[in-house]
Amino acid sequence: MELIQYLSGVQDKNMYTENFPPTLVLPKDFAKALAKLYKDGEEQGCEFGQSASLSLNEPRSLQLSAVVSGTAISCSPPRSGAPTEYIDMHSHPSKSIGHVNGYSAHSLEDYFVFQHHSNKPLFIRLVASGPWFYAVVHRSGLTRFQPTGINELLNKHTQAMWEYFALMNRDKDYADFDKRREILGDIGLKKGEQAADQQMVSWKASTPGFGSWLMEKSIIYNTRLAEIDRYGFYSAQDSNTLALQAGPKGWDM
Repeated sequence: MELIQYLSGVQDKNMYTENFPPTLVLPKDFAKALAKLYKDGEEQGCEFGQSASLSLNEPRSLQLSAVVSGTAISCSPPRSGAPTEYIDMHSHPSKSIGHVNGYSAHSLEDYFVFQHHSNKPLFIRLVASGPWFYAVVHRSGLTRFQPTGINELLNKHTQAMWEYFALMNRDKDYADFDKRREILGDIGLKKGEQAADQQMVSWKASTPGFGSWLMEKSIIYNTRLAEIDRYGFYSAQDSNTLALQAGPKGWDM
């Protein structure tokens, strides 16, 4: 199903209340803009974000906001409050966050954006990472936004991530949490917090298998949330056609 067709059906007739389309096809220009967020992020070492609103004029189209830049590890796309602002998107540059050779889907923190759009019939958060596009769809009346459950998964994932980091760096001083905090604190005092952040990114980047491990885990927890709380979780590799990976699935439309 074409993305604009899906948005229009929800906007005009409150359609698709019980499941998600098996595919969502991104308009070509929109897909190019999404890919550019990742390209610029890799080149400049920070995440980039943008939002999109559905134009109600015929023919229907997506109106993109200005692009905003974030930090090496996060970005908050613009949020105008417009009722038809149904989409935001940001990049996960593998080099900037230290996920070398790993193209992670949505972080668990990314799910908290949905609390700001609870008055809308749906909201879609897209992520661009390397050759991958990912989407999570929150559909009002179908999806359950449960911050407690998200936080529980986040805590488990964070613990597992640092256990993996420590295991793969067991011969390094910074494998130990207290020692790592001491080193980063010293860097922060001498060179600033940005330098401390960059040091952490460098340690992650040099950790064997860290990026691909995180990518795999991101697919697992996005799938789990989609199945438990009925989000639509989509992905596409080298394509602008997103395929539903998890969540209530409807007939081909």
